[in-house]
Amino acid sequence: MTGVQTCALPIYKAIQLKPDYVEAYSNLGTTLQELGQLDEAVKIYNKAIQLNPDYADTYLNLGVALKELGRLDEAIKSYNKAIQLNPDYADTYLNLGATLKELGRLDEAIKSYNKAIQLKPDYSRSEEHTSELQSQAYLVCRLLLEQKH
Repeated sequence: MTGVQTCALPIYKAIQLKPDYVEAYSNLGTTLQELGQLDEAVKIYNKAIQLNPDYADTYLNLGVALKELGRLDEAIKSYNKAIQLNPDYADTYLNLGATLKELGRLDEAIKSYNKAIQLKPDYSRSEEHTSELQSQAYLVCRLLLEQKH
């Protein structure tokens, strides 16, 4: 049995018992993604979307996998769909901001980061997110300064 099969065995069993269990597919995608099997994770997320196109978490997870694959425009579309379905999920805005920044779309990235903090003010108090947001803000400021020169 491979490592993937061992890690995902309970999820595969859940899918066998209930083949339309969207959350199980989404969790399987996340497991595959964590194991570095990004292409397979994308396929699983798309299967989950076929089963339930209104499950925002799957679009967020798909966006993260697509970003890791360097498919940034597709990731943005996936994040935007997640926002359309659940406009109050701060993590989506945080991921969208990072992707927009990577594409050099700084004004949009800043708006997305601000929305994440507006929705979840404790992001600014969380050590992990503060560090991430501070480094993102620093990079955005540097890029803005470079553009002016």
